[in-house]
Amino acid sequence: MPDFSVTPNLERLVLEECTSLVEINFSIGDLGKLLVLNLKNCRNLKTLPKSIRLEKLEILVLSGCSELRTFPEIEEKMNRLAEHATALSELPASVENFPGVGVINLSYCKHLESLPSSIFRLKCLKTLDVSGCSKLKNLPDDLGLLVGLEELHFTHTAIQTIPYSM
Repeated sequence: MPDFSVTPNLERLVLEECTSLVEINFSIGDLGKLLVLNLKNCRNLKTLPKSIRLEKLEILVLSGCSELRTFPEIEEKMNRLAEHATALSELPASVENFPGVGVINLSYCKHLESLPSSIFRLKCLKTLDVSGCSKLKNLPDDLGLLVGLEELHFTHTAIQTIPYSM
């Protein structure tokens, strides 16, 4: 993977179906003008940069990245992100830095064990899909504070009780 610091004006990076891709150069985390990052079905992708500062990012597609286990820390507010679809084992507490996110699709993340309690700070979140996350046993107690939440999908999970706040 090349060093992206030489392409500071890059707006769209589509690496869909790059099955040989294992890691992404850390410089991608500093592409301030990046709007779209599509890594769909990069089955062997194992790592992303440890932190990202992609304040203009609107679309992030990580579905089918079955080897990717962690998500980078988000260093600043990313107000415009529309969707986050992935095969992660955890989301960082800094997910709260996606205040404009409307959809979080974590369906069939077979390694996902928990959601950070900071997820309740996503006031624009309308849809949360954790269906098929077979290791997910609990939803955060504060999930009921998601005033904009319209859809919650959690079939085929290990969740046995809904938080009292819902």
